[in-house]
Amino acid sequence: MVYVGLLCYALCVLLANIFVTTFVYFDKVPVIEHIPYIETLPLSIGTIFFGAIFTLRDHLHRSGLKYVYIGIALSLLVTLTYNYYNDIPGQIIFASFFSLFLSELTNTAVFQRYIHQTWYKKVLKSNAASVPVDSTLFAFMAFYGTEPIDFILKIILADIIFKFFFATLVILIPKDFFRSKKNIEAARQNESANANLAFSNAVQESNK
Repeated sequence: MVYVGLLCYALCVLLANIFVTTFVYFDKVPVIEHIPYIETLPLSIGTIFFGAIFTLRDHLHRSGLKYVYIGIALSLLVTLTYNYYNDIPGQIIFASFFSLFLSELTNTAVFQRYIHQTWYKKVLKSNAASVPVDSTLFAFMAFYGTEPIDFILKIILADIIFKFFFATLVILIPKDFFRSKKNIEAARQNESANANLAFSNAVQESNK
């Protein structure tokens, strides 16, 4: 199943790149149109898929760092290949590549930092750190000099809000969905062994 996760990850990266410069506004959307300022924010359709990428990457962590690095390599390859063969401006290509690469490293580092916390806590923390990195870097690097600063700031705000929203939705996918049965069983045995070791150490300490 981990390969299904990698395929979903690569597909979301591709779709995010295809729709990254396609924007929609919320002034015609019921409910949202009445929220001050929010209705004026430009949302890139690619944000929907970029948001999913962050939590899909966290799902890959469940199968081991090897698959995380494979996913990162795939995402960079997909990004460069799509942009190169579709005559995307160099500024957009570099912005997409660099922001994706740095945010992926940030996401991985934070997830590993809190690896022993609950699934929801470490995913939310890693996304909270990496989403702003990705949104801010991409918007400034891609549009600085071609779009007004206030428009760029609106893009960043909309990206952060909606990337985090869609990333959080993907948390609802069962945490072991993309893991093989062998991998799950090995993890359970490891957790059991650690629990037994902790219990043994506690007993030894109490007998001193």
